[in-house]
Amino acid sequence: MLLSGYGVELAVKSTEYKAVDDTKVKDSKSVTNAGEDDNDEVQGFFFGTLKKSHPELQEHLGELRKHLLESTNDMAPLKVWEMQDLSFQAAARIMSVPKFDSLKVMKDLSQNFPSRASISASLWVSILETGKLFINGLHIDLDVHNPFRSQGEAKILEGLHNLEIKGEHQGKLLSLPVNTVDDSYALDIRHPAIMWMNDIENDQIYQNWPSSLQELLRATFPGVIRQIRRNFFNMVLFLDPLQEESVELLKLAELFYKHKIPLRIGFVFVVNPKDDIDGFSDAGVGFYRLLNYIADEYDVPQAVMSMISLYNKMDVGETLSADAISAYLKRKYPKADPENVLGTESEYDYKRKDGALFYKKSGLDALPLALFNGIPLNPDEMDPEELETIILQRIMDSTTTFQRAVFMGQLAEGMDVVDHLMEQANVVPRNESTHFKHRPKIPGLHRPASCR
Repeated sequence: MLLSGYGVELAVKSTEYKAVDDTKVKDSKSVTNAGEDDNDEVQGFFFGTLKKSHPELQEHLGELRKHLLESTNDMAPLKVWEMQDLSFQAAARIMSVPKFDSLKVMKDLSQNFPSRASISASLWVSILETGKLFINGLHIDLDVHNPFRSQGEAKILEGLHNLEIKGEHQGKLLSLPVNTVDDSYALDIRHPAIMWMNDIENDQIYQNWPSSLQELLRATFPGVIRQIRRNFFNMVLFLDPLQEESVELLKLAELFYKHKIPLRIGFVFVVNPKDDIDGFSDAGVGFYRLLNYIADEYDVPQAVMSMISLYNKMDVGETLSADAISAYLKRKYPKADPENVLGTESEYDYKRKDGALFYKKSGLDALPLALFNGIPLNPDEMDPEELETIILQRIMDSTTTFQRAVFMGQLAEGMDVVDHLMEQANVVPRNESTHFKHRPKIPGLHRPASCR
């Protein structure tokens, strides 16, 4: 609009909002409604007139019109969504026709693929709507398997047929679950020899965290570790207190605990299992008894932190000694009786042999080592500088497994998460593959000369 005398132009634009249903995509191949059929001519047929003359045949006329539209030689470019999942669309078309026409339709689709590419995707849509697919009663994970391209079912059927297994027995065998066992084994971490530093589900410091399993399915930013009051992630450290590497691993455990990482931390201290020995002569035994004393008087986190402070008093490269342990006990806990704590008849010597026995029977590699949810870490992953990153990455990777278990109903409210972990197919009481390759060296025990 021009305003005379001023030499300016005023552009008036409508800012009215209009509601449009964008779910109904209109293109040259879409089926028009009844109003448009009146003036619609397809290959010489006026379907609007035909439907008015023969209202009882409207369904058949619609199928004829659809067939004529799809059989036209018009090779219009396909839309992006029409090129997706063409195999599922073809399967949907074949299944939608009577049985005696299935082979004919399949032949037509395969020989005239370019002109048939925009067929309906009703089959795939139905799978997406339910979110689950079952074949012969077995759940098919659509994220891992493609049920329309797998030949495993056909091979099994052929094998059963060759064995003359048919009918009802064949169906029962096909419905049996076949679980693939992971190559990496896991040890059962419900052993009483493990001293747990914390418990995510019961400790007071985690009381403000949500406990529902549905929190696993809640959307979060990438890389965020969910703080849920469940023992999803468990780390067990097998340590010899006299080894220098044990100091840094204890400090790493303290770091995880202080920063409230959702990680349950346990220890198995492998020390001398002999009977007649005291903490005044064996530093490992003295360490273990002092640790139990502080844990009983206070708690396990306080005991671990006290042991770290004991290590910090030592010079670089110095080995922990029984004298240093006795001096620390007298200085920090003057009311404690050293003989009662470190002596041969100590009240704090319980489960000392259990740790060494658990380590020996497990068939694990040389100390120190760690288990994450029962799975042993490789020796090259035990570097304290790298272990923090490795454990955090394991937590992120394991979250997906728990999410799938919750979504599929394998892990439900009221179930114990640790029991669920330890009931998996790859959990074993010991590592048989390495059990006969070497015998773990336990402090204070050596094989007799005749066995060497």
